[in-house]
Amino acid sequence: MPYFRLRSSPLGLLLRAGAFHVLFALAVFLVGHFELLPNTIDTHGIGITFSIDGLSYRGQPIDLAETLRNSGISAWFAAPSPFHCRLYSLPFAMTGSFLGYNILAAEPLNMLYYLGILSLVYLLGKEIFNPRAALIAASIVALWPSLLLHSVQLIRDPLSIFCLLGLLFVATLLLGRDFSWKHGIAIGICGVLLTGTFWLARANMWNVVIAMLAITLPLLAIRMVRERRFLIIPDRKSIGLRLLNRRRILYSFAY
Repeated sequence: MPYFRLRSSPLGLLLRAGAFHVLFALAVFLVGHFELLPNTIDTHGIGITFSIDGLSYRGQPIDLAETLRNSGISAWFAAPSPFHCRLYSLPFAMTGSFLGYNILAAEPLNMLYYLGILSLVYLLGKEIFNPRAALIAASIVALWPSLLLHSVQLIRDPLSIFCLLGLLFVATLLLGRDFSWKHGIAIGICGVLLTGTFWLARANMWNVVIAMLAITLPLLAIRMVRERRFLIIPDRKSIGLRLLNRRRILYSFAY
């Protein structure tokens, strides 16, 4: 089998994936706009049969976008709304006036979710296997029909998938690597932010996060006991600076 390698930079691949997602969103919107599949996709590009939540959620980002434009950010914060609808109201407020309140107006945010999911799939595959397997896995996910269809809708699933993959990547790093204190704190902050975002977006699936923690923490404890050391180690540079300072102090006392 020939070696399947990365022939372009990661940024170039992400740009291509982003352009592909925009074209796919445009195709879905045009199918709905011209009523080619009226029983499947409505005129706003929202799936009637496969994205029922998107139909019910569409009105809330519109109201929030109008509130943000007319009453300011304080009223926008005060208005009750699901977290993912609040996020969708931001691109609606910027582009909804000339694109309309449809999936094209929401595409900037949906494209970020899509690219984030692909990036995390690649990073997970690279961390667990190798770059070749990671690229194959990310390519399969990028072209998976159900993911593509749902990734252009006004639903909370793309954000939830991104947060879960991010938490899985954090857990994989903790189980497979050693970290300096700075990197350990940074990874911990990322884990907290991902956990909080997932809770805001999908609190009814909180048991998934609990199950992930219940698996990760015992495995992490087993690894620390087996290796008889703490996995977060001080930074070598900081250790060197401390030793140098101690030598200077001792030298000053001696002379």
